[in-house]
Amino acid sequence: MVKFLIRLKKETPAFICGFAFLGYAMASTISICCVGDEVLKIVSKELIITIRNNDLVARVGVDEFVVVANGILDHNDAEIIGNRILSIICQEKIVNNNTFNIGASIGVSIYPDDANCVSDLIKHAD
Repeated sequence: MVKFLIRLKKETPAFICGFAFLGYAMASTISICCVGDEVLKIVSKELIITIRNNDLVARVGVDEFVVVANGILDHNDAEIIGNRILSIICQEKIVNNNTFNIGASIGVSIYPDDANCVSDLIKHAD
């Protein structure tokens, strides 16, 4: 991921969206079958399908992800992307015939407006 972010510095402004799932702990304790992990896998696949080929989705914690989208034009673009990510996460997920409704806490950071260094961008999005 760091190499990907370093490459962004040579390109246009980038949007970094960090998010943590709300309700993940509940989903993972409901069933012995690791339902929480299955829900995360579903969300991961949906995000990968949604983002552009030159963007990145990375799982950086138990229930934390980062999405990096380069070439955004302004804060309105960042808001559109953030809302799209949130709508994907908030759709009902069905695992083992059980329906789960989860949410997410989302933070946004834009290079170079919010920070110039990768770690600061991620902190700002947190």
